[in-house]
Amino acid sequence: MTPLEQLLALHAKTDPTIEDLLLGMSAVLRPNPPPTAVSLAALDHLALQIDDHTPTGVAAHLFGPAGFAGDVDDYHAPENSFLDAVIMRRTGMPITLAAVLIAVGRRCNVGLHGVGMPGHFLVGVDGEPDQFLDPFAGGVSLDLATAEQRFRQLFGPNAPFDPEVLRPVTPQSMLSRVLNNLTRTLADRDARMLDPLIDLRAALPGPPSERRLVIGMAEARGRWDVAARLREELDPHDPAAGDLWARMN
Repeated sequence: MTPLEQLLALHAKTDPTIEDLLLGMSAVLRPNPPPTAVSLAALDHLALQIDDHTPTGVAAHLFGPAGFAGDVDDYHAPENSFLDAVIMRRTGMPITLAAVLIAVGRRCNVGLHGVGMPGHFLVGVDGEPDQFLDPFAGGVSLDLATAEQRFRQLFGPNAPFDPEVLRPVTPQSMLSRVLNNLTRTLADRDARMLDPLIDLRAALPGPPSERRLVIGMAEARGRWDVAARLREELDPHDPAAGDLWARMN
């Protein structure tokens, strides 16, 4: 199978691992990514170095001796969206650092999951609805009150807070969020690099809101075939799809 076919097969699983999805994304989008087995072996090695098999113990090692940290110098660097690069460089953004924490935690039999709080991704502890970890802030532990404080630091003291934003999210949702981050980064830095990303996002299933986003990206890049196909997927009778097909003739 091609890297794209492998990623689509992983995405279709009920519960794929986040590291498999993000490393699969790297295999599709990066010109010369390291073999997936190399990155997985690095995660295995990190887990073997940890003696304290608790959520805080795993976090303390990763964001202490292992040297992982949030990239405060170039937050939107494309490398921060690629898990293999994050593992190698030891820096990343909240969601990719969360992926490292979740993946290493699993190898230590510590159940962790992604928490898709708007603006600042967190990690939750399985079976502990009031316990969170902030990977971008050195893996510090948060409870519900301090997680809400993080939210208000981002959106203002009077922003309405709904605890539902702290619900677990699936690995597929995490992949989608990483792709959203990478889309914004590439649009700002080098729009030419958006073409393979458009192809990937068009191939992955997604809700109508995401499909419309990809349609807009495709039309902006002159990818009339992709835009027309996605328009027909949303509405087989969309007249704009016919106009886009006509542009190709």
